[in-house]
Amino acid sequence: MSKLTKEKFVRVAGDVISNEAGGKLSILSKNEFDPVVEVLTDAFQKDPVLLWMAAESKDKKDELKQHITIGMSWAIRPILVRGKGVVIGVKDGGGEDTAQGDQIVGAVSLSSSDQYDSILDILTSLFALGKPLTMKSEFKKEFGPMSEKRMKLLFILSKKRVEIMRTEKLPNYIYIRQIGVMMEHQGKGLGGKLLRTIIRIAELLGNTALYLETESEENESLYIHFGFKTVEKLELSVPGDTSKDAVQTMWLMVRPPG
Repeated sequence: MSKLTKEKFVRVAGDVISNEAGGKLSILSKNEFDPVVEVLTDAFQKDPVLLWMAAESKDKKDELKQHITIGMSWAIRPILVRGKGVVIGVKDGGGEDTAQGDQIVGAVSLSSSDQYDSILDILTSLFALGKPLTMKSEFKKEFGPMSEKRMKLLFILSKKRVEIMRTEKLPNYIYIRQIGVMMEHQGKGLGGKLLRTIIRIAELLGNTALYLETESEENESLYIHFGFKTVEKLELSVPGDTSKDAVQTMWLMVRPPG
């Protein structure tokens, strides 16, 4: 079995998007970094993990929005700016000739199994974006003592992904990092359109699985509908955290090839 490379993944993804009927999908460039962050910030404003990380600031509107915006910026930058994968955008379907129809209202960030976040990714993001809000001294009182610890706990997800794909004997896979549609455009089938496109890319690559993490039973059911299976249910909690929302559950899911 040949190893999946970023170059092959990017080429096949480009072919699939260029042949997509309706012209509602596009491969986004680093020049579209700010609009992508804006879309995902809106899409993830009620995301359970980001609310869990916000801890004592989850009900503070301004701090929460800043927290999500910086979090999305950190998540997207290695893929979109440093070119370690592909970000696909979806338009709202408002019509080919309208400004509204040309607006990107959803996006998915993807990387191939040969790509990993490196120290250089972290350093360049730190230089370009600054520290995540939960790590800034001036915000620590707002977020409380558990916020930064919860954020650091999420580092285990990368290790889990590698372990699971090794155990499942699936060396070639696409990692679905983030997928979201702006709140006012949800329920129009745009998320499903993105998912079907990712599945098509994996099928054309051959012997390529899909991997993702999700944070709710509702999302788990959606992904099962698209052929995913839950391989582990992970409960995250910081030792000594006795707050009501101390435990955050993650569903780690795989869609096998074929």
